[in-house]
Amino acid sequence: MAKPTTTNVVDLTTAEGRLAEGTSLSTLWNTRQDKARKQFSKDISEGGFDRRLGQLILVVRSLNSEAADLKLAMKELKLSSIDRRRISEAVWLEENYESEAVKDALKASKKGFTTIGGLQNAIRQAEAPQAETGTEGKSTEGAGEMSHDGTIVVKTVDDVVKEIIANFNEDERLLIAKAIAASITLVKKAKAA
Repeated sequence: MAKPTTTNVVDLTTAEGRLAEGTSLSTLWNTRQDKARKQFSKDISEGGFDRRLGQLILVVRSLNSEAADLKLAMKELKLSSIDRRRISEAVWLEENYESEAVKDALKASKKGFTTIGGLQNAIRQAEAPQAETGTEGKSTEGAGEMSHDGTIVVKTVDDVVKEIIANFNEDERLLIAKAIAASITLVKKAKAA
């Protein structure tokens, strides 16, 4: 018997309701991302889905030189339901899995990847020549403002938050503080569950 689903009805017309919904969606997203990272690790390991798919496609390609033959072989092998982009990524992974670029990107990733496309983007960014800036390789674009004498004034997150909050009246600041407190409470409850 199917488990009944429950839905929480949230009043999105209030700031508290929107904050609660945003916090809930953020928690769901983070949970999904964690699962996707774990699944990705399994898929790219030896015997994982993407490695097996890439190996099979490479063999099929080597046996079927013409595009029409390849398409027919894919259909016969019941692979036509797999998205062609996923197949292309699996082939790329199989061809490049032993490369230093892939190994370095996998090691360098703090959170891990959720897709082969994300892995490919990380490799492209690592291989792209770094633009020279005057701050020892770190770009300050968007991190500050230009002063009247032409120097860049870098602001901290606290400075930016203080500037933003200064634009609100006292009642609005109180609502913001309550919303943040409610958000923290929801996150703690979600972590405890």
